[in-house]
Amino acid sequence: MERELIQAGELTIDLIEAIYQKNMDTFEEKAKSFISETNRGKDLAGMKKWNEYIVEYLEIDNIQYFNLYSE
Repeated sequence: MERELIQAGELTIDLIEAIYQKNMDTFEEKAKSFISETNRGKDLAGMKKWNEYIVEYLEIDNIQYFNLYSE
């Protein structure tokens, strides 16, 4: 969102609100997908998929950090 605001140039309240709403809609969609695809942490394949996404964008490996699914 910050990147979009910087790239937008001259900001107006309407533009800020539109960018905010677009980002909130995207967040809500991803949150629903996460919960559905991971079965709230019970689906190993889903957890690994989302962990890869988190590692890519945030450089945080939660599976390794919390020592999840260790064999």
